[in-house]
Amino acid sequence: MTTPTFDPGFGTPELSARFSAGERLRSMLRVEVALAECCADVGLTTRDIADEIARVCSSTVIDADRILAEGWNVGTPVLALLDVIRAELSPDASRAISFGATTQDIVDTAGQLQVQGALGCITADLLPLARRLAELAAEHRATPMIGRTFLQHALPTTLGLRVAQWFDAVATHLTELDVAAGRCAIQLGGPVGALEDFPDRSDISGRLAARLGLIAPVTSWHGDRSRVVGQCALAGAVARAMAKIATDIALLSSSEIGEVSVRSGGSSSMAGKRNPIDAVHALAAADACVGAVNTVMTTRPVELERGVGGWHLEWFAVPVVFMTCGAAVAAVRNCIDSLEVDAAAMMRNLGGRDTESSTSSAARIADRILAAHDLPARP
Repeated sequence: MTTPTFDPGFGTPELSARFSAGERLRSMLRVEVALAECCADVGLTTRDIADEIARVCSSTVIDADRILAEGWNVGTPVLALLDVIRAELSPDASRAISFGATTQDIVDTAGQLQVQGALGCITADLLPLARRLAELAAEHRATPMIGRTFLQHALPTTLGLRVAQWFDAVATHLTELDVAAGRCAIQLGGPVGALEDFPDRSDISGRLAARLGLIAPVTSWHGDRSRVVGQCALAGAVARAMAKIATDIALLSSSEIGEVSVRSGGSSSMAGKRNPIDAVHALAAADACVGAVNTVMTTRPVELERGVGGWHLEWFAVPVVFMTCGAAVAAVRNCIDSLEVDAAAMMRNLGGRDTESSTSSAARIADRILAAHDLPARP
């Protein structure tokens, strides 16, 4: 997986690094080294050869952009990468590198390492957002405001309940992200998924998974992209949760409602206009994320044991999914960090309605939501 050039609002520095061309190739080399070490563990090669492969993979200077361009011409970057590495290896080590694996094994396993790292990046940004939302919900559990259905005034609620409902989605996704990171898997099947070159006694898949911090699935998944689809769908769900928060804030900060305010962007023609720019950024990134998820989900099914084009499309779309998801989270964090509440405007918009019963009920539900989630302790 590599990343196209984006407007800076559609990624984060951490995720840009995670999906850079250099990191993509480093992930592939990490898989090659781990595979060689596993082969040495079970006697399929020697320890000296595995050490040589590790040394060359760590020391050879790689022109990542050139390798990816050449790899596209021949069908996979692994071929172009191995040409460079083999030029530095002894004949025995040259024959041993990538033993028993097909190029898709290396690309997919490296991709899962990148996805696992991306899930961690998103979690690291989402967790402080969850904490801030929990604080706001507790602080404003009984702050009355009008509820709105179909954008019309309904019954009174509280700001605390509204924020607690945002928090509920974020906290739920944090748990799902942790589970997903723990289920990123190696791909190892050989040319047609039968592991032809590995004796049953070697348990090479389990050994490789353990070395890389991934799981070993019961079979290869060259022909079933459900794993990647599910990971992207989760990122899309996170992005939609960000879009919900950003949409509500944009509405509540509008001139007609004015119940909250956030950091404003500028206007070239109207000085002093308070555009909720972080909410705007979040919505743009979230829309891009959901569109990229749809690209992954609607890719044609894999033809027999190896796909014709659909697999290659993942190389473009998967980085877009995770980078834009991360951008949406970062923008909402900025938005919430600058949020200011105008309780007086909320009271005015209530128009003298009796709020006691509704406020009490809303506060209890907010408390229940907050109590339902245990966030990890601060480091």
